[in-house]
Amino acid sequence: MAPPQPAGREGSGLLDPQRPFRPDRLPVFYGWVIAAAATLGVLMSLPGQTMGVSVFTERLIDHLGLRRTTISLAYLIGTLLSGFLVPSMGRALDRVGIRAGAMLAAFGMALALALLATSGAIVDLARSTLGISDPFLPGMVVVTVGFFFLRFFGQGLLTLSSRNMIAKWFDRLRGRVNALSGIFVSLGFSTAPWFLEELIQAVGWRGAWYGLAVASGIGFVLIAWIFFRDNPEECGLEMDGGRAGESEGGGNPDNRIVRAFTRAEAVRTLPYWLFNLSLAYQAFFITGYTFHVLSIGENLGIGREMILNLFLPGGVLAIMVSLFAGWMIDRTRLKYVLTFFATGMVLFPASLLLAPAAAGLPLLVMGFAIGNGCFTPLIGTVWARYFGREHLGAISGLNMSTIVISSALGPLFFSLSMDWTGSYRAAIAVCLVVAAVLWVGSWRADNPQRKLWEKKA
Repeated sequence: MAPPQPAGREGSGLLDPQRPFRPDRLPVFYGWVIAAAATLGVLMSLPGQTMGVSVFTERLIDHLGLRRTTISLAYLIGTLLSGFLVPSMGRALDRVGIRAGAMLAAFGMALALALLATSGAIVDLARSTLGISDPFLPGMVVVTVGFFFLRFFGQGLLTLSSRNMIAKWFDRLRGRVNALSGIFVSLGFSTAPWFLEELIQAVGWRGAWYGLAVASGIGFVLIAWIFFRDNPEECGLEMDGGRAGESEGGGNPDNRIVRAFTRAEAVRTLPYWLFNLSLAYQAFFITGYTFHVLSIGENLGIGREMILNLFLPGGVLAIMVSLFAGWMIDRTRLKYVLTFFATGMVLFPASLLLAPAAAGLPLLVMGFAIGNGCFTPLIGTVWARYFGREHLGAISGLNMSTIVISSALGPLFFSLSMDWTGSYRAAIAVCLVVAAVLWVGSWRADNPQRKLWEKKA
């Protein structure tokens, strides 16, 4: 018995999958257009990502007259609140579809950018109305609300919609398509700070945020409406551009889908938590490390230029790792790719504990590359392969929530280590232990569909 297919949305007016054109009439498989549009969607989420916000932080502090700790606290609160609400939006995606979700996310992110750009005027109005001189309270409220919506719609909903769309359109090619998408995302994110700084220099920080708001709220809303589609079935197509009746799995038994899991069923399986916690750990560690990278280098005896220069070879190697991981995902069991990913998670903190010994630097580059190179192919593949597509939004939404919350807590954990022990080594050692436990657990992250298939056979 074939697993249930996602419902179509024919006759749904503006969001009819046949508008503004029929994807099944194009001379090429529409999934490749989907892959490009989804990649652009993840890139468009940049203003809601940490590296997209960080370029504006100093300007916001100076303009509002707030302390750095106040801005950091507002960012933490906004990120945590958005993380707790992302699962509900994942379930909503299953009901209304990815196309509507992406349009809502882009428009919501635009409103958040406009709010932050006008935060100074709002704070001044609040201070004059309330008759207070201290900007702390109104500034804290406005910035927290702005960060919440920015993280919720940008890092959360827009990223979730875009990644899930690829998972719904590809099956046998899912790993390779996610790997290729990840390469463009990595390149875009790595050049983003330079681009945003140039934009700020040209039009000012408020002008930059207003410009990004227009690009998101008008430009990308239109792009999502024109090109996004929830799944191939509603367009009269098959995943991978195949034909109905083709054998499932494409030769890889790990690709066979016996039935769709609900979120409640998925979270009762060990493999769900092994993948979920591994992806969340990577977000936790890499955000904490990147946020404090210069301070970590100084504390561990690694020169400022040296620790920054390690990002370049790590980024280049991550591209090759991503392609290799995509190739592995489509040809072998996904748990082996998780083990490879966890190996990078172990190497990274281990290399830092060896600092300042030169032997640790190659391990640092390898750990960084393996972790970052495997992340996008894994997160874009595992939930659909292990639990089916019917409840993909709810299942992946919970994972996205865990990632968002973990990324918010990572910098705080590293800061507390420095405050309490005078060194980052304690935090790094704890992370190494956690990574090692996840590496051992990865060997038990078997595909639940595989066991169901064996019972069926």
